[in-house]
Amino acid sequence: MKIDKKFALTVTISILVTILVYIGIVTSLERPTLSRTNLNSNHVGRYLGDSHPTTNNANYFVWKVTDEKNNFTYFIDNLNGEIVSEISQ
Repeated sequence: MKIDKKFALTVTISILVTILVYIGIVTSLERPTLSRTNLNSNHVGRYLGDSHPTTNNANYFVWKVTDEKNNFTYFIDNLNGEIVSEISQ
């Protein structure tokens, strides 16, 4: 049985690349990326502000309603008008 050298090299490189990608993914979970270290360091962070979980942990398209008298911000579901999150400022 004769193994082609190109085939063996291709399999070896594929295994090494797979291991390196796995190590990269695992270590990236342990270290914060640049976009998660300082909210004000990029233009997207300035517009997003603080995030808060919704009442049922779902994703929504919502309307933002600010109550300036009581200093609250409400996020209202666009379909049924329920409050899905609120922030006291």
